[in-house]
Amino acid sequence: MDSSTSNFLKIRFNLNNFLDLLEGIEETLPTIRKNIYKEYKNKENNKNNFVEKFSYDKEYDQEQKLIRFKMPFDKQRQMNIFYREINKSVKMAKIIPSNFFISIISEYDAYLGNLIREIYLAKPDIINSLEKNLTFNEIMEFGSIDKIKEFVIEKDIESILRKSHLEQLNCLEKKLSLPLTKGLHILPEFIEITERRNLFVHCNGVVSSQYVKICTENKVDLKNIEVGTTLNVPNSYIFRAIAIVSELVIKLTHILWLNIFKSQEESKPAYDSLIHVSYELLQKEKYDLCIDILSLFSESKSKALDDITKRYLVINLAIAFKFSGKAEKCSKLLALHDWSAVSYLFKMAEKILNEDYEKASKYMKKAYLAEEFKKEYLIDWPLFKLFRERDEFKRACEDLFTQDEMNQLTIPDENEGDCERGELLSIADVKAEVEAEAKAEVEAEAKTETETETETETETETETETTNEAEPRSETKVKTE
Repeated sequence: MDSSTSNFLKIRFNLNNFLDLLEGIEETLPTIRKNIYKEYKNKENNKNNFVEKFSYDKEYDQEQKLIRFKMPFDKQRQMNIFYREINKSVKMAKIIPSNFFISIISEYDAYLGNLIREIYLAKPDIINSLEKNLTFNEIMEFGSIDKIKEFVIEKDIESILRKSHLEQLNCLEKKLSLPLTKGLHILPEFIEITERRNLFVHCNGVVSSQYVKICTENKVDLKNIEVGTTLNVPNSYIFRAIAIVSELVIKLTHILWLNIFKSQEESKPAYDSLIHVSYELLQKEKYDLCIDILSLFSESKSKALDDITKRYLVINLAIAFKFSGKAEKCSKLLALHDWSAVSYLFKMAEKILNEDYEKASKYMKKAYLAEEFKKEYLIDWPLFKLFRERDEFKRACEDLFTQDEMNQLTIPDENEGDCERGELLSIADVKAEVEAEAKAEVEAEAKTETETETETETETETETETTNEAEPRSETKVKTE
């Protein structure tokens, strides 16, 4: 394995990890928001029940909403506790989504830094063009050329990441002589997302003149947003931000690599990565994102793109068209290519997508017997999504497999695809860390509960020994919030 291939395997690992993190946010955020709201409603109900039970002299407005009441003095402390707990839930309902949103761009920044580093390491000519003045003493302190090289790379990456996100892209365009932003239709949205992130980091989400200026210069439709407006980040906005950042990162990664490393051998890992990424997007039913990405690469005229790889990209793009309600585009795309002199696998795929299921069944059996695909493809490949329900598919499976073979499940290796295991945490390491933290939390909670029970028992015993004295009843008006 040459050094450039090794560097791209690291990039591919980082890319998959980055996309998994964004997907994790997408899946986790709605649940967290529901739990926060549920907690808020429970606190609100507890407060209302308390008011109903202990308050008196209630006053209501015209809509029969309780606006004032009196509460015995000895109950007022508990009322204040209720209000404080409710306010905490309201604050959490705002801060947790904004923190998730901020983390999207933070992870993007970290990924971009790693991407630049791996490209520099794989292309020493780029490092040689970097400018950094060092004194003789500094050179002597480093002790080796490799350490100097590492220092220069880190300083250059730091200087890029300190710029605005648009300036970062412009800087890379200049350094690498590549048109990275030309024709990038998502650029205005990406700029708005990064500027909104800056608002939450520095201004608690309040619109500044800088935000308005930058967005206006980059043709962002601000609608009714003005200086002083407080922005929020509903789920729909965060999901759109994830889609935009995912598209940018996937395109940026592969455009950079394919334009810097143009030989077939050097570019193959990048094209393989595109097949893998599009496959994952199809599995997750992110068809629009898959279309946006593959439309850019599937019709490439590059000599480094071999016919087999190109056909995989075309098939995956056709699948995305098919399952996103664009059947006509799927048919037109397939018609642009000759499927007569290709492998049984591609013949099968073309027939499935054109709904010629009888021939698809015939080619499916031939492709499997020719070892062109594994049985697991029948389960995971979105190509078979509708075909699996057809009698033609079931009959083909009966011809190919016994019932026992069909029911045999292959469990994937959790660490499959990890690169440089000495440098990167494996899934097992992450699991062990999470389980250890969870165990420590459970033990801490159990200890706290035990201490609380002991304190309560002690207080009860003390109160029992003390003679209870009647206290005069105090009355205070309380205005509801």
